[in-house]
Amino acid sequence: RFDHHCPVLNQAVGEQNYRFFLIFLWVHCAMCFYGSFVMWRLLWGQVVANDEHGLSPSLLVSRPLNLKTILPRFVALIFHDPVITVFAMAVGAAGFGLSVFVGFHAMLVYRGMTTNEYYKWRDLADAATVAAKRGIETSKLYIDDEENIS
Repeated sequence: RFDHHCPVLNQAVGEQNYRFFLIFLWVHCAMCFYGSFVMWRLLWGQVVANDEHGLSPSLLVSRPLNLKTILPRFVALIFHDPVITVFAMAVGAAGFGLSVFVGFHAMLVYRGMTTNEYYKWRDLADAATVAAKRGIETSKLYIDDEENIS
């Protein structure tokens, strides 16, 4: 079964290679989160080593964690090295986006659907909703029959 054409892989994704596509997505999602974590730890280590802002490692356990204690630490991290900070945020955001994509494909696997089937059923449901609002019988509704919906 054909699923979809993936422009990132530049090939069709289907029944024969779908598991490799899911592994590809999962690995890249995990690597984004890991890369973001490593960059934040590197940045935190540099700030603590320089102790420019009076931040010692004991602050992690000596004070309660709330917005009043976390905000100065976060600001110190941002201004210590803005390039690494922006890159760590971008990689974390990419990891979040990939995790949503992995979740979507996990839902498709659970339902036993392909991406094409999912969108075709969604389009059919949308057309049926529009037809019902206009008083058209849904038994006369076909996917290719545009004259009933337009």
